[in-house]
Amino acid sequence: MGKQGKLWLLSTIAFLVAFVVLGSSAGWWPILADKSNVAWAESVGWLAGIVSAIVSIVGLYISIYTLVIDRRERARGTSAEREQQPPQTDQPPATGAPPLETAARITGIVDREDELPLLRTRLTKGPWGIVIVTGALGVGKTRLVNQVLDELGNAPGGPRIFRHEAVPGLGIDVHVLVADIETLLDDEAVRWPDVIDGAPAERLRASLDELPDTPAVIVIDRAEHLLDPATHELNDPELGEVFEVLATEQHHIAVVLVTRDMPKSAARGTWAQGQPAIRVGELTRTFFRAFVKSLTTQPGVVRKLVRHHALFRGNLRLVELACVLARSPQFGLHKLSDGLERLKGPQELPRFLVENLTAGLDTWERSALAALDAYGTAVDAAAVRELLPEPEPGKKPRLDEVRDILAGLADKRVADETRDGQYRIALSEEERAWAGLPGEDGPVDEQTKDLLIRAAKELARRRVTPPRTAGDLSLHFAGLRALTRAGRPQLAYNRIEDIDGELRKRHCAFLLREPREKLRGKLEKHDPEREMDNDNALGEIYASSGDFARAGAAYGRALHLANTRRDVPRRTLIRANFAAAYWWNRDARHAYDYYGLARDDHGELAGTDRQAYLRLLPLRMGTLEGLADCHRHWGEYDEALQCARDALAVPASDDYPGTPEAREFALSRSVVIGMKTAGWYAELGDREAAEQAVQATKERLNGHDEDWLRSRYENGLASVQLDRDVEEAMRSAQKAVELARKYTDPVILLQARTTLCQAYLAKGDLENAARQIESAARYRHVGRPLLTPALQALVSMAGAGRGGDDGGKAVALFHWLFHETTKRIRRDEHDVTAWDFKGFAICGLRLNGQGSLDEAVTAFQTARATTRRPTTTRRATPGLVDRLLFLLDRLGACAQTPERLLPVVDALSTARARAHEA
Repeated sequence: MGKQGKLWLLSTIAFLVAFVVLGSSAGWWPILADKSNVAWAESVGWLAGIVSAIVSIVGLYISIYTLVIDRRERARGTSAEREQQPPQTDQPPATGAPPLETAARITGIVDREDELPLLRTRLTKGPWGIVIVTGALGVGKTRLVNQVLDELGNAPGGPRIFRHEAVPGLGIDVHVLVADIETLLDDEAVRWPDVIDGAPAERLRASLDELPDTPAVIVIDRAEHLLDPATHELNDPELGEVFEVLATEQHHIAVVLVTRDMPKSAARGTWAQGQPAIRVGELTRTFFRAFVKSLTTQPGVVRKLVRHHALFRGNLRLVELACVLARSPQFGLHKLSDGLERLKGPQELPRFLVENLTAGLDTWERSALAALDAYGTAVDAAAVRELLPEPEPGKKPRLDEVRDILAGLADKRVADETRDGQYRIALSEEERAWAGLPGEDGPVDEQTKDLLIRAAKELARRRVTPPRTAGDLSLHFAGLRALTRAGRPQLAYNRIEDIDGELRKRHCAFLLREPREKLRGKLEKHDPEREMDNDNALGEIYASSGDFARAGAAYGRALHLANTRRDVPRRTLIRANFAAAYWWNRDARHAYDYYGLARDDHGELAGTDRQAYLRLLPLRMGTLEGLADCHRHWGEYDEALQCARDALAVPASDDYPGTPEAREFALSRSVVIGMKTAGWYAELGDREAAEQAVQATKERLNGHDEDWLRSRYENGLASVQLDRDVEEAMRSAQKAVELARKYTDPVILLQARTTLCQAYLAKGDLENAARQIESAARYRHVGRPLLTPALQALVSMAGAGRGGDDGGKAVALFHWLFHETTKRIRRDEHDVTAWDFKGFAICGLRLNGQGSLDEAVTAFQTARATTRRPTTTRRATPGLVDRLLFLLDRLGACAQTPERLLPVVDALSTARARAHEA
């Protein structure tokens, strides 16, 4: 209670005592007790008037008295501040302003009466999985989490606690996150770099299967850096798969995401929507006062800031900055108070605080802050010292003095100290501009340019090559960023080339999207080839993330430059990649056209640039495989098989390059193409030809035991075996999964798990079928096959009524499948797979209704008959029809009327072994 409140209480008690004594002496109380007395009401009114007058006089006296006291305290506080001010100096130990009191560094939680128990319950009693703590910058999200973690860490039998921080531009290393959980099984569990060998989601499932009910909390601070800035979707697909597992499997592990932005699950993920987020909002006025008091013991500062509670909008970081300014010798409480009064609204407060706080930094502090800005990542004091100016030989601050300077910047909240004693700038890009630091993309002066280049060199000296962790990568990316800001695009591109290969090995080339975008248009002047290569790489990154509009634009720019320069070798490469992007989007028409152009370009090189022609023979093999895929897409099996044979013949020629890379590519694609042809023969019902293709592929593998090659073979073999021996198909698919786990091949994991789902369905094991197809669905972004969602819908329909599922999920999946196939058919009316699965979707949607199934029959018949050439006769595909009949049989078993799908089954069975004319 403040002085004014205490005075009110004491005065009120004294007045009441005096009033009672006076009333007894004057005989008031007997009069009031006798209500028959006609003077009673008049007496009460008279007494009430006396009481009101006395209270008003006492209130006036107390107000005047407390005002005098406040002025005296304010004068004493100002005098004390002046007496404590050190003389201003540019020597390194000086900080320019005293740090916040010790209380500021150990500030506990005030208020949060709802959030604290909610978070405590989530971390101790569940539901576990992904726990999202979100709120605006500076409202106290990390304080809230740390408060609960401190409680849990001190409690007997509390959870194991792991802490991480997302790195801007890089996020967090998913392998290290999974390794945290693996250590719950064994503290000696293998950590990085060996953990890179396994698929994170699969390793996590294996750990959760063996894990007892061991509680653990994994905190990821600054988790907004995991998200795409525009969509707020998770950038890393593998991390999304891990989050999905944690959100759906049974365990006692909580992953706490502390983030400004509310994350969204990419694609069909559900992890971000599973449980409501814990939202940290503004402090009420009462608790705002308590927080300010935890930062400063000066009543004047408390009163001023509480008075402007609405201006701060509960932002605790801004309160800290204001307290620093209030204690600053160069600024002080009077200037702070005047400045706050002049502000027109909360939007002006951050700039006012940052500008004035950084203006009060001394020379060495400003130099250290500029060094942290140039590095752009957390570094130690020694690295900062390397960038500090040296006015005279030997006048640069000592290392211990630099540490003091950095500690002072952290006290002033313009720098952050990491857990391992490193420092980084704590200002946002907008705040850096207010602090007078150069912008991220704007022009820089020569002095800043020199500082950035020196920072890049120092980071290059400290980096780890090849990078093994996100921390290692952060040094590479920081150096790349520094060179880009310094206007040195060629040097920056060198850094990209240094790490591109390592990132591709980890399926993380997408991390280079932003750096490559910043270099776009800046390489052509001095190196047009690099400009084309950069756009080509951007096209791959966009296509792999499903952003086909931007992929097309990037490839278009690269292709335009290649045509302008008449660079046929690069044009060939770009056209092939452009075709692959179209194929990824299942735009077979454009894919076919560009594959054909790439093949023709390569043929032209045979007469104009023999060396380039030979070097690009592996590319020719890839274009022929792409053409084969397009023909199969249209049901043109003869043409598809011929293109596949032509592709397999390319590496057999004497001219094929003998480099290890070219031979490895040829072997890899030969295995894939060989098993594709085996599958196509199986669809045609030609088992003998399918067996020959399998045997030929097996012979190519003689002497090669590499896991990634064997997984491709086993995956294709499982698909071929599915029609004749379910047990053998399961064994081959399981082998493919086990091998693919070792090097994280999403294509194999998708296809092999889809095969396993069909095998389990054939055996009537719905539980394992569901598990396999849900695991496969997480990789569906690779190639976007329609079979995967079709099986998801079928399994959901078969499981309707179990585990609380009323079939709603199945209906939603069938609706999605119908709209997706309709969209594909609208783009390409000869897409036979889309026609088949449109028919299947209609059957699912009308399974238990009264609607006609004629549209489904028409869809299946169109898939058998559609052709791009009016005079062409389509070959019969009895093997493919048998698989469709299997799916319809399992779907029909879910119907309320067993014969519901009989008209569709009869029509498809009739078409099974018949060739179809247009």
